[in-house]
Amino acid sequence: MIETIEQLKGDFVVLDLGSAHTAGILAEVPGLTNAITLIAVDALLGEAPNAASKANEISLRQAVAGKRCKRVFKQRKLPHCSSFLDPKPELVQAYGLQSHFTQVSAVELECDTIAELLGAHGINRVDLFKTDLEGLDYEVLASAPHLVGQALCVQCELRFQPFFQGEPYFHEVASYLTGLGLELVSLRPATWKYVTTNQLLQRDGRVVCADAIFFMSPENIRERFGNKAWKCFAKQIILARLLGLTNFAEHLHEQTSGEYPEAVRKELAHFVRPAFSLPRYVLAQVNKLPLGWIAIGIVRRFFRYGYKTTAIYGDGHLASGDLL
Repeated sequence: MIETIEQLKGDFVVLDLGSAHTAGILAEVPGLTNAITLIAVDALLGEAPNAASKANEISLRQAVAGKRCKRVFKQRKLPHCSSFLDPKPELVQAYGLQSHFTQVSAVELECDTIAELLGAHGINRVDLFKTDLEGLDYEVLASAPHLVGQALCVQCELRFQPFFQGEPYFHEVASYLTGLGLELVSLRPATWKYVTTNQLLQRDGRVVCADAIFFMSPENIRERFGNKAWKCFAKQIILARLLGLTNFAEHLHEQTSGEYPEAVRKELAHFVRPAFSLPRYVLAQVNKLPLGWIAIGIVRRFFRYGYKTTAIYGDGHLASGDLL
């Protein structure tokens, strides 16, 4: 990926709101972290001074919201549950999360909008807009339509069952993002189990939220970025692969392969190619045989039955599909 990274260097911006995992994921591609400007914002570090560990890394250790204001940030026993918003008491009780949401402290923070924070650093566009803000995702996304509408990929935590006071439903946020030219590509749902008499003997529950991943459509990329569209597609391919969307990454490359410089095209072709796996190769060959799919289906059902029999678990609370 040497030539591809060189072409994208200085023109690849990743915004990470409320998560600390992105840097490690980006490091999976050698040299990529040197080409990307990573901006991390985390309200939990609100009292620490601004700092940056690398020249192309901006750590904004302050709170972000839909508008500039002062708000009280509630730190809870489980840090992942900390938020400016209050949870709905009936849902905390229904899922048995009282311990997780026990408040340990509260601090008043000065909130800025993401547009103001980025503008102070001379940044007016991001390629990946990632949010994990415990109920504030839509508020922040809606406050910056010019940023979201230019993002090549948006990853956010959305809820089918709003858990915090004032939090919108999944379909409301999805409609907003679709209106900006983004398409839903993947959902990584989290299932929570209700507290019931036989909870520990049951493995099903309710899908309450999902890590949703949207990509700007090819038509909108070509319309908005013109002769720079190929760079946008290259970034999307890299992001898709890092997010575990390998088939989507390969599809993007095959649909746009004629738009890259030759060296970049070859590097991306190698980048989207699945790593060799003997079990996967054998299954692929079996699937090509007449009725091979039936044999695979029988094996799959056998292992599925074993999984269902043994997968009585108690870790459904606050599960996350977060990859990047």
